[in-house]
Amino acid sequence: MTRRVFALLLILILVLTTMATALAGPHSTAATGEQPIPDNNTYAPAPGVYIARDWRNLPTSQYPQAVGGQNSFAWADLEPVEGQYNWTPIDNLLAAEAAQGKKAAFSISTYNGRIQGGMATPQWVWNPWYGGDAHAAIDAGNGWYIPRYWDGHFLDKYGNFVRALAARYDNDPRLTWVQIGTGLYGETQPVDDQDDQFVKDAMTTDFGVSADWQYADQWIATVNAMTDIYADAFTHKPLFLMFAPTFTRACERLAVTDYAAGRGVGLFHAGLRPDANGVIFPASSGQLGCGQYDPMVTWRGRVPLAFEADPHQFRNPTDTYWGILSALDKHADYLNLDYRLFRDEATGNPIGENLATFQFANRYLGRTLADTPSVWVALREHRQPLQIEPGNFQDTWYPQWGNYSFWLYQDDGVPGGRTVAETNDSTVVTPTYNAALPATKESWVTRRTDEASGNPSMAFRIDPGYINGGVNAVTVTVTYLDIGNDTWSLAYDSTGGEKVATPQGSSNPWVQKTNTRTWKKAVFIIGDGRFAKSLAGGIDLRIDSRGDGNEWIHMVDVARISSQPPTGTPTMTGSPQPTATPTSTQTPRNTPTPTHTPTLTPTPWPGQYDVGINAGGPAYTDPDGRLWRADQAYTPGGFGYVNFGGTYNTTHSIANTDADPLYQSERWGMASYRFDVPNGLYRIELKLAEIYAWSADQRVFDIKIEGQTLVYHLDLVKTVGAYTAYDLVFTGPINDGQVTIEFTPIVGQAKINAIRVTGVGATPVATVTGTPPTATRTWTATATRTATATPPASPVPTFTPTPTVTATPSQTATATATAIPAPAYLVRVNAGGGRYVDGAGQVWQADQAYVAGGWGYVGGQTYQVSRAIAGTADAPLYQSERYNLTGYRFTVPNGRYQVTLKLAELYYSCSGCRVFDVRLEGQTVFAGVDTFRLAGGRDTAVDLTTTVDVTDGVLTIDFIAGVGTAKINALAVVAIAGTGPTVTPSPTASPTATMTPTATATAIQSPTSTTTATRTQTSVAGPTLTMTATATPPSVGSFVVRVNAGGGRYVDGAGQVWQADQAYVAGGWGYVGGQTYQVSRAIAGTADAPLYQSERYNLTGYRFTVPNGRYQVTL
Repeated sequence: MTRRVFALLLILILVLTTMATALAGPHSTAATGEQPIPDNNTYAPAPGVYIARDWRNLPTSQYPQAVGGQNSFAWADLEPVEGQYNWTPIDNLLAAEAAQGKKAAFSISTYNGRIQGGMATPQWVWNPWYGGDAHAAIDAGNGWYIPRYWDGHFLDKYGNFVRALAARYDNDPRLTWVQIGTGLYGETQPVDDQDDQFVKDAMTTDFGVSADWQYADQWIATVNAMTDIYADAFTHKPLFLMFAPTFTRACERLAVTDYAAGRGVGLFHAGLRPDANGVIFPASSGQLGCGQYDPMVTWRGRVPLAFEADPHQFRNPTDTYWGILSALDKHADYLNLDYRLFRDEATGNPIGENLATFQFANRYLGRTLADTPSVWVALREHRQPLQIEPGNFQDTWYPQWGNYSFWLYQDDGVPGGRTVAETNDSTVVTPTYNAALPATKESWVTRRTDEASGNPSMAFRIDPGYINGGVNAVTVTVTYLDIGNDTWSLAYDSTGGEKVATPQGSSNPWVQKTNTRTWKKAVFIIGDGRFAKSLAGGIDLRIDSRGDGNEWIHMVDVARISSQPPTGTPTMTGSPQPTATPTSTQTPRNTPTPTHTPTLTPTPWPGQYDVGINAGGPAYTDPDGRLWRADQAYTPGGFGYVNFGGTYNTTHSIANTDADPLYQSERWGMASYRFDVPNGLYRIELKLAEIYAWSADQRVFDIKIEGQTLVYHLDLVKTVGAYTAYDLVFTGPINDGQVTIEFTPIVGQAKINAIRVTGVGATPVATVTGTPPTATRTWTATATRTATATPPASPVPTFTPTPTVTATPSQTATATATAIPAPAYLVRVNAGGGRYVDGAGQVWQADQAYVAGGWGYVGGQTYQVSRAIAGTADAPLYQSERYNLTGYRFTVPNGRYQVTLKLAELYYSCSGCRVFDVRLEGQTVFAGVDTFRLAGGRDTAVDLTTTVDVTDGVLTIDFIAGVGTAKINALAVVAIAGTGPTVTPSPTASPTATMTPTATATAIQSPTSTTTATRTQTSVAGPTLTMTATATPPSVGSFVVRVNAGGGRYVDGAGQVWQADQAYVAGGWGYVGGQTYQVSRAIAGTADAPLYQSERYNLTGYRFTVPNGRYQVTL
């Protein structure tokens, strides 16, 4: 748990030295139950869509959209006799889900209400006939009993059960999350409304209370007690409090969710709807934060969030679609959806429209600004009156107003940008009913421009955490209503000011509508976007109706293809001095940075290259107006297939697309497709549908782009089913004038239905000031997520390659590396296992936990097998593993190191069941690692090797879970000899030199010497830049900051001022994250009690912007 910080004294005494001390807040654990709140999605493993009540165990061959399955279990069934457990129902769930390649989750209930059997608590707890304590239940008459949830005997027995439950399942990798069982159906309501009085009477008897607010307080304390039981028992699995219903007061939600989230427990809302009342309470209500969605908004991004829905909330695919958008608007990690939303119970067939929505949801569930495939906004408004059920209408009370946004925001407050909401539902009073809107989900509610009132535009702002300045290549997709024959355009904030984008498939900078009265998508690929909120009104994008008619917009989606950081004179972070200025003068030998600093210069834009091929078929224009050319053989200077293969066609309809002809023809058996193009950055779309094979394992193949296998063992039937559209999108650089896409058959023949290659931007090149260099670029396999089935919200780059830049200086500015001795360092670790000597006589150390100054793991559990491991003579290195870990740390001398990761999939028997990223020194070096795929099966060895520069004395290796848990079997860290970072200039010609992406500072020789500091900036699509700054030692002086954490300003007995707590902003000081707590009790051992009566907990830490020097820190 997080250590409580009662007061923080920071006395900053400057010492004449060139050492800098960094402050960081440790995440530790304490007896009070407070736990750190994560700041990313690693606390929500295997996010996505789960099947609620998955007792049918729906197969992934038909329902690949399901990441996992969930079911509920009664305590009475699992512990029929005290201390004797029947784990078979849960074991069966975990085994059945794993057999389908799905994760599992479950909930526990103690009471199931009047319509589902009532008591789910074992009779031995409360029934005297079975040895129970009668006071542990409430007698509601006529043989009906209700748990006395707050009773000490009840809580004691329930706690024993939960601890046994955790002992069995907390470390089971098949299980993803657990729902805490509190009241009715496990939720935060004790009983059905009709039975409330029985509970109140029992509380009056036990506590002497009689008012509703007093009943609420007792119920809050009871729910928190049960939260503690679960949070103390389960330390490795996400927990969820099902918080939506209440007992007597709406603000019970605020109290129980704040307490649960403070313990790191996630929040679960079991009644998701496309639109709802009572969900967002404003301050004017007197109940701020007490609405049903308020806790989700408060805690999103800090604890796991989940929603549940069934056919009662989602009555049709349109409800499902808008309900899912609502959940994503809150940045949910999990959706637990009733099996009847997947499968039509009358026909037994999949509900295709819902499945397409679920596939869309999987792309965004659990995502952060760092890894989301795109940002978007769905334009809508609350509908009133609100139809809860057919014929059941509610007047509006505290709904969610406005759009559903996923880090892209539409702003009605920008001059000329006020929109009008409309709907196609005649039962709705507001928004306005428009009979011209088609009967589709997009028309359920939408927004339009309003030229008549002087509002001809719509304004959009991208979240600055996604893009905020620099040079950015993006895809913007606008879903618009093609009604009328007028036009509209998209203006954007470019590096040269406001520009108007040209849509794909057109030579005009506007979209021409053709009055089909259908919803269409317009795609814009922008290579010079700045998006620094520089358009009028502080926005990034603007849709203009151009004065010839209004525009109806459903969704706008922005997908980042590549980014360069903002240019200009960089500044060293953390201190107002020194300034990092590129230099071209000689530096002393110990300066660890090349004397010529590369800068980013865009190469010429690769033309408006945009070629689509309808493989095996004729020319075709899709519903978005894009031309797909007839298939043809490759000839130099052109494009087409290599090796004829064969073609096949069908008239069968294709699911998940409105462009069936692109998927109804195919070319099979060809070796590759080639496109001769200008060098630059390209987006590659591959469209696939299985139209010949009828079952899984009949056709399996790999796909390579530029020589790299980016799609492994693709089986379309297994992935999405037959006659179902499946799109893959890749983005990366081309430097050899040709896009090469290869197809490698594994089982049967490889095939493709359609391909599109589009130029999206210039590739940034590292140049030395005054001397144009040459540059080479290579694709690196940094797959970030599995591609999604169509229709996506926009064409999103699913695999973003990170190019490597090699600069060739001229004779007059040649950088010659001067070798310095590398530190002698060698550590090999048998993760999860004991000491081992391999066949080459090399010693692999037993696994150990990290302590400062040493090496070892951070977090995780271990797993071992004794089975044979293919592909290695050293099986013991692959027979043990550490999984669910944060990472490994190695305290090392600064220098360059080779890191080898040894892997074998020991647990899963399927590709895609475990996918994770590996980061070294904060940079992702291996993305989308699927050990099963890489090795070609289970129990097979595969090694990954890379190099990394360490500049801070600690090599940090982090494992970031994507699907399932991350793992490692063994790893080795070896110093590379003779590769120091010092670079000195040479006045004579020399061979091409590679610009070292990272520089390492040498040891300080004396307290009066001048040091050279380095800062590394990394761009997704560009090279690594090293910026040099010369730091001057600070003058002697004194600086004092004292902070009363969680409290106000205070003057202590010695007359010293302690500042009121404040949040950190760059250039200042303050806390990062956390909440506060205060008491008024006396504090022993001090004369300054106010410094200890307030605290900040659950914090990340404190930050202080200071001159470099040595400091005394008092906590």
